[in-house]
Amino acid sequence: MPRNRSKGLFWRRALIDRKVFDRYSKDEQKIIEAVKALLNNGTHGTNYEKLRDDLASARLNDADRILLTNYELDGQNNLLVIDAAEWHEYKKSPAYNDKNGVKNYLVKNKESIEKRIREMMAEEAAAAQSPKPPAGKPEPVILDYYNQQFIRLNLSQQSVLQSGLPLVVSGAPGSGKSCVAISMLRQLAAQLPEGSEEKILYLTESPRLLKEMQAIWESLELPRDMQRRVEFKTYAMQAAESRAEYVKDRTVCTKLEFEHWFKKYVSDRRNELNPAWRTPRVKKAKPRMIPS
Repeated sequence: MPRNRSKGLFWRRALIDRKVFDRYSKDEQKIIEAVKALLNNGTHGTNYEKLRDDLASARLNDADRILLTNYELDGQNNLLVIDAAEWHEYKKSPAYNDKNGVKNYLVKNKESIEKRIREMMAEEAAAAQSPKPPAGKPEPVILDYYNQQFIRLNLSQQSVLQSGLPLVVSGAPGSGKSCVAISMLRQLAAQLPEGSEEKILYLTESPRLLKEMQAIWESLELPRDMQRRVEFKTYAMQAAESRAEYVKDRTVCTKLEFEHWFKKYVSDRRNELNPAWRTPRVKKAKPRMIPS
């Protein structure tokens, strides 16, 4: 594709759509490094190429590119990295393939994009007032898509994504567990080899939560193959499918019913579960001190 030079443009900050990592899972660090180079060098860098007025690309290596656009807010230029193209396959990206692709993307996400940018502006203003203001541009921010809007994960949520499995995540209602779960599902699904028959299973007790999580997952702009790598089921659904004969004409018990059954089960089988329960215990006498 011929290189089309544009007038120099510099960005104050950069935001990366998590989708970019879904589309390019070879080396996430390459994306971060390329974005940092763009922040430092602007459009004068040798890796920048303008594709049309509202869309450009930046080189990751000989074959792969990230797609980006500029978002101006309050007179400041903000770099948005919105997609990735492997092996120069730009046409697989809606942002490139549809002449209104970038416009539609920005209109759809305008409110949450501007909210995230203003958050960064506020953080920069606060940092500038500190005794030792940070030097250079702020780090690129990764935007996660959840419930029809872009959000930023906090540090504890980000640490969950960097942790290995198995993993237990706890928190009060509304603390962001479902949001982290969606981001982790994206991350795990992207790591499965292309064409793999393996799948990731999301299990929940609540049919309501099942519908919500499935709707959020289906709203993500993911490759079809990646969408199919995750299945959502309730415990009852999984039990019915895996042990159909055993669970026929039975219902899943409630927590209270289980606690009542378990208490009786332990009581009835106490000797079996703990044979030492009835073992006679000899009380040791305390040593007596004999005066000399």
